Amino acid sequence: MDSPAPTPTPIQLAAGGVIGTPTWPEGDTATGGQGQHLGGMNCVHSLSPTFHHHTHLSIFVNGAQLAFPMGVGMYKPGGGSTGFIYHAQCYYWLHTHDQTGILHMESPTAPAPNTFTLGKLFLLWGEPLSNTQIAQFNGTVAVYINGALYTNYVNVGDITLNPGDDITLVIGTAPSWIPAYLLPPGLPT
Repeated sequence: MDSPAPTPTPIQLAAGGVIGTPTWPEGDTATGGQGQHLGGMNCVHSLSPTFHHHTHLSIFVNGAQLAFPMGVGMYKPGGGSTGFIYHAQCYYWLHTHDQTGILHMESPTAPAPNTFTLGKLFLLWGEPLSNTQIAQFNGTVAVYINGALYTNYVNVGDITLNPGDDITLVIGTAPSWIPAYLLPPGLPT
């Protein structure tokens, strides 16, 4: 696969937006996080600001960007009618509030290595992720981190979500460019 070039000008994200085509229902799937201990994380009623960082995830299938759903990593999310989920019965340390692809990582202490990975995100979501599958889409998965093709992994689910990273997963036909996104001003990376 030829590597597409990164976007020449980064795209500014705004909370409550939608990046890509909405494809999946709001999070809180029956096969994902339902309040139980999952992926080494408890679902808690309030989050601690001790470790509060963000990363971004884009998904492309056959050249089209799909919007990552809001409410992933939340049990019984609510208030999403404005495009941003403000409350839930409980939150996992890894969750989404909107459909921008911004992933929120919040834990009461500095997390242990591999606390936040792509595999744990998909586990909380309740969708499969492997080197040959993203949710219901099958094919070889290519990974880009901060615009560069990343091949230093055995299992795509083991890739760590590092603060400030911009991760793009591609399956099928590659897009003509790999987006570079800027987190909203004031959001900690």
